[in-house]
Amino acid sequence: MFELDSLPARPLTETELRALRDSDALVEAAALAQAEDGIRHLALQANDRLYGIGYRDDEGWVLVEDRVAGDTDDLAAVRNALRDWAEA
Repeated sequence: MFELDSLPARPLTETELRALRDSDALVEAAALAQAEDGIRHLALQANDRLYGIGYRDDEGWVLVEDRVAGDTDDLAAVRNALRDWAEA
């Protein structure tokens, strides 16, 4: 599993997202929502797992979705889970 405590205690910058993409620990890292202060929703794939991770000022980084990465519908499911979490 991806360790959330390896992320900064704030939204990510584009440079940090590129560094995640270059990391050997991840297959892919994609921004799913960006605010004025940075990237707040991420999809990360590590091995065969796909994670949806969101950032809130009062909670920090939160694991919102964790699923097997099987097909393209999985990314849509992660995006929807993050959207629902953000609206809650």
